Amino acid sequence: MIRKMLWRLVAIAVGCQLVACGGGENGGGAAPASDDNVASAAASGSAATFDESMRTKGCELLTPELVSTTFGAPQDELRQIKVMGCIYSWASDERTVEARISMLTVHASQAVATRWFENATRDVSAEEAQQQLDQAVGAVKDKAAKGELGKDVSTSAVDTVMAGALVGASRYGDIEGIGDQARINLDDGGLWIRVGNLTFSVAAYNGPPKPPASRAAIDVRNLDIKKIAADAKASDNAWLAQTFDQRKRDAQTLARVIIGKL
Repeated sequence: MIRKMLWRLVAIAVGCQLVACGGGENGGGAAPASDDNVASAAASGSAATFDESMRTKGCELLTPELVSTTFGAPQDELRQIKVMGCIYSWASDERTVEARISMLTVHASQAVATRWFENATRDVSAEEAQQQLDQAVGAVKDKAAKGELGKDVSTSAVDTVMAGALVGASRYGDIEGIGDQARINLDDGGLWIRVGNLTFSVAAYNGPPKPPASRAAIDVRNLDIKKIAADAKASDNAWLAQTFDQRKRDAQTLARVIIGKL
């Protein structure tokens, strides 16, 4: 549980670097969105306005009943995790269901939300992504050192969890007909969505489970953490690529249902 929490905190910290959480309008180091693009997108969007309470309503928008109805998973067998949004999972020998809503953010205006969205979904090189990760890990370690993450989370725990962490480039593509703006991560199939002054992320998968990885013998005397992490990431990336089309369809299905509840 601590491992998952730390990974999500790091992900949030990376997002804050891109869009300057609580900071300037354009985001630290992020290439600013074009004023023309922002104005055009904001003008063509809906007039929907949400208040700050929406930030905590992830599990009200994505309920066990909704996940069960949308993807056919047994409602009473769904596993729910409430961290930075709402996450569900269920698995059998033949099928896996995953559904997530996260990063619910209410902005001061539609124009601010549009600029946030443009910056958050811009393409990022592998080098820049690694730099952002390193900075984000540092930010989470600072919180751990100050005791802000609880007594069980130390800076050494963060180092252990993030040891050998690798990230790659991020690429996005526009999706029409979902909210005021929607873009898909072309690597993992997750959607970023804007409706009025609200932005959030949605991901889903309803299909065969990932085949078990072959496990070679490990020489504990010459343990290479970075190679293990790189091999695991390569395996995950291959699986995401193999299931991308299904993830894209399922994320769009889930997004439309959630938007219908707003």
